[in-house]
Order: sequence, then C-alpha cells, then structure tokens
Amino acid sequence: MFFWFFVLYLLASFCAEGFPTNSSDGFGYELLLAKMDFLEYKILEMQVEMKEHSEAILYNQNRNKQDVLDQTSDILEQQKMTANHDAIKQSIFELRPKKHPSDNSKLAEVLAKGKAVQSQKSKTIASCEDEQTKQSGQYSLSVENSTAFQVYCEQRLQGGGWIVIQNRFDGSVDFYRNWVDYKEGFGNLSGEFWMGLEKIHLLTSQKPRMLLVYLEDFGGNSKFAVYDNFEVGSESEKYILKNVLRLYGTLDDSLVIHKESTFTTRDVDFTLCVDKYFGAWWNSKKCYYSNLNGPYLTLKVDDTKSMNWHGFSNKHENLKISRMMIK
Repeated sequence: MFFWFFVLYLLASFCAEGFPTNSSDGFGYELLLAKMDFLEYKILEMQVEMKEHSEAILYNQNRNKQDVLDQTSDILEQQKMTANHDAIKQSIFELRPKKHPSDNSKLAEVLAKGKAVQSQKSKTIASCEDEQTKQSGQYSLSVENSTAFQVYCEQRLQGGGWIVIQNRFDGSVDFYRNWVDYKEGFGNLSGEFWMGLEKIHLLTSQKPRMLLVYLEDFGGNSKFAVYDNFEVGSESEKYILKNVLRLYGTLDDSLVIHKESTFTTRDVDFTLCVDKYFGAWWNSKKCYYSNLNGPYLTLKVDDTKSMNWHGFSNKHENLKISRMMIK
C-alpha cells in the first residue's frame, strides 16, 4: 500500500509544480516526463511480480495452502518495500546535483577513515612495536624526559614496529635545506618528510636502536639493509653518526663508512660536499657513499647529484623511493 501512496504523492507533486509553458523550461519538462516514465515502469514491474507470485501460489495450492499464502504474502510485502526504497532512492538521485556524491556508502567510508586517522593521532603509544592494532599510520609517541610528538609507524616491512625517520617517494618536498630545518624536521608525516635530527638523537641515545633502510629504483626493484646500534650524537656533537653496525639484508652496505662523520647541511658544511652534491648527510672528507637526502631526479640516470646509495647497484644510480626507519 505504501508504494501506491508514494506514487500518488509524486503525481500530486508533479501537478503542484506544473508543466513548463515555454521553451526555456524544456529541461524541466523532460525531467517530469522522465519521472513519469519511471513511475510507469515501476507500476509495470509490480504487476509482473504480482502475476509471477500468483502463478506460484496456484502451482503450490495442493500443498499446505495456508502456509503458502502466508509465505507469499510476506515475500510480496518485502519485495514491495524493496521496490519502494529503490524508487525513493532513484528519485533522490535524479534530484541531486551531479557534482555531489550519490552513494552514501562512499561518504560513510571516507568519514570512517577520517575518524580512524584522527583516533591514531590522538592515541599515545610508548613505541611502534607495542602499538596494538599493528596498523601503519600516525601516532603520538610518548618519550621519556620529553613531550610526546607525532610519528609515523611502519607495520608491514621487516616485522613492523618501525618509526619512520625519513620518507621520500615523489620529490614533492625540497631536501636541500639548512641546519635548523634538519634539526627540527620538515615535510608532512602523510607524505615526504625528515623527522629531525634532534628527535633522532633523542630516540637513539635512550637505548640501542636498529635501523632499516628500504630503497626502490625506477624499475620497481627494491632492496633493504638492517643495521644495529644506530646512534646519532647531540647538536653540540654536530649530530655525529656515533655508531652503526651492519647486520643483514639484500642491500650492499654504503653507510658504515660514514661512521664518526658529522652531519652537514648547505649552511653548515665542513667538507664542502653539500655545496658540490646538494645533499645534507653524514659526509666525510671523501664526501659520501650514500646520499639519501640528495636531489630527487625523475629520470633513471647515474648521477652523483641525486638521491642515491652506491651499494644498491654499485653505482650512483638515482632512486625512486627511500625510507629510513628505527626501532
């Protein structure tokens, strides 16, 4: 019954709106015709459904007639309700401006993801390893003798539990920066970023840390290296790479040779390497064997002035992805 009330309601609304009287309202006229065609189709659809179910009832009448009638009545009622809902949804869809979403499930999905991200940001954890959901994302990290700060936890690579300290993948962030920027950090945790030497020093000076270096070239080839006892000194020590010990991985080492080298930037360059290769790093007098903060190039070339790691292919091939993580 509700469906027929709905039909009468729409017909009444058509009459109330009136039909266009001039050519400028042609679109409105076509819209009304379309709606009337739709209503006619729904009525025919209901008639077909009723006919099919009537035949089914006649076919089964030799069985328990009362049960069949009751079940058929329920089915017809449910189908009518479904048809009514579809009709209403279609009418709403036709009236909705095209630039707005017509599927509320998509909107609900977006809202749910937004709430999940916000929940992660507000949730304070002691370490990415102890985070219970094991979902990669942003979290508030509680650190001894320091205020909590936002970090990105990587939970998929090499067993998870990693705090990402550097992330590059599209060249959208300029890494040719000064000492203060590298000290405090820059970029966005949802994109490319450098955590900041002060935070890296804080985390690595409290307890022994493992370092994971994950790299990928423009051909889709990926390699990694895991190091132990990774430690960065304080600012008064010029954020020296105090210690790093190679453990295992598919990536040939290009970092241990930088041990005991101080960090250099474009405005604090003791080696003149940054001025020559445009990459802030733990440079020695021989400059570098790895330069993951060098310029991001979008073409696959062998260039010392690029984001590269010599041990990836035994040459200074510029890379597509660089991610450094500690735990």
